[in-house]
Amino acid sequence: MRIRPRRLRGRLVLVLAIITIFASASVAGFVLIRYRSDLSREIDESLETRYADVRAALHRARLSTSRPSAAIIPKAEVFAQVLTTDGTILAASPRLLLDRPVLSPRELAAVAHRKQKVEQPVPLQLQKARLLAGPENLGNRRVVVVVGSPLDQPEHSQAQLERALLIALPVFAAVVIGVGWILVGAALRPVGAMVSEADAISSRHRGRRLSEQGPTELGELARHLNDMLARIEAAIEHERAFLDDASHELRTPIAIARGELELARPIVADDEAARDAVDSALEEIERLETLALNLLVLARMRAAGPPPEQRVDLRVVSEQAVAGLLRARDAGRVDLDISGNASTIGDASALERAVGNLVENALRHADHSVRVELSEVSAAAVVEVSDDGPGFPSTVVDRAGQRFVPGALGTAGLGLAIVDAIADTHGGRLELTARSDGSGGAVAILRLPRAPAPMKVSAR
Repeated sequence: MRIRPRRLRGRLVLVLAIITIFASASVAGFVLIRYRSDLSREIDESLETRYADVRAALHRARLSTSRPSAAIIPKAEVFAQVLTTDGTILAASPRLLLDRPVLSPRELAAVAHRKQKVEQPVPLQLQKARLLAGPENLGNRRVVVVVGSPLDQPEHSQAQLERALLIALPVFAAVVIGVGWILVGAALRPVGAMVSEADAISSRHRGRRLSEQGPTELGELARHLNDMLARIEAAIEHERAFLDDASHELRTPIAIARGELELARPIVADDEAARDAVDSALEEIERLETLALNLLVLARMRAAGPPPEQRVDLRVVSEQAVAGLLRARDAGRVDLDISGNASTIGDASALERAVGNLVENALRHADHSVRVELSEVSAAAVVEVSDDGPGFPSTVVDRAGQRFVPGALGTAGLGLAIVDAIADTHGGRLELTARSDGSGGAVAILRLPRAPAPMKVSAR
């Protein structure tokens, strides 16, 4: 699985962490390689210098006896041997090196022809040493000169450096990552403020814009977003104006056509075919009239500003909506029950229309009963309208609130759009589902902000 933070801050800090760790590892590797190289070069330069000193001493020395002696080695030398090609020690410093050669017979044979460097354990309790050995002449005699430098102290220093880097670089990386987290958070704080402002902008707060403060780039982004918001609002206003104008323009010819048909109906009363045609036309005219009215209501609801800050008793609103529906149609075959209480803040007439649309749809499709249940859950006032009919089609459930959805509530599928617009204006939402008892009936839930409890005034 790929580790990829969801937020930009986490991604930026992750990139910074990867770069910091890579840079720290590169620096540590470079420092160690450079330290080893410099240390090796210093040791080699020291060996070359000391080898030259021993060779110069050999040119000045004369062997008076065949016994080994340190006189042919400079007194300041701390690790040197002069051997014959067969391994006989002629001189050594310190004297402990007189016991045995530091080179094996094979190594002596190799250095008897050319100068070489060798790293190997040596006496004097030294774990390891670097030796520089080569052929020289002592008078008329061929000898081998060996100088050495112990490696235990350099290796100990290198181990200390590795430990220091192993501790310091992770601490440094952690500090850099922590500082980067803080700096990225500070740099993105204006973005977070802009996101909060954008979340607060809705159809209920038209004309509100993002503040154009902050760094130049964020200010420019805010200006472009404000221009985009202005264009979107202009397009929405154009659409609303078109719907408003269209619905107004349609109502007049529809009313005229309705009047003409109603006048013609008594005239054709004796002709059954003509009477049926006029009745069918009247039905279609009624549908067009309802469509025009719904379009007008929808356009006005979408264009409406914030609802009035008035406390609305949803029990009273529901009873009024049900009473209006019962007066307009025969609902004797359906049991209609209202229970519970809830309150919200907003426009009572608009909320009555929303509840009325939901109850009307339930009455149209119910088999025997419709229930309107009011409740207050946490910070929400809930109006739940359920029936025992066939339930909502899946196309309606999936596209609740969209206009002209086939099979949706009301004529031409505008009923749910009106309810959704009213809910959105009041800061709520519309939900469609099925009854939880498995009967398959439809359930429409209108969730609205709960009205705050009235303040109690104590009598003095």
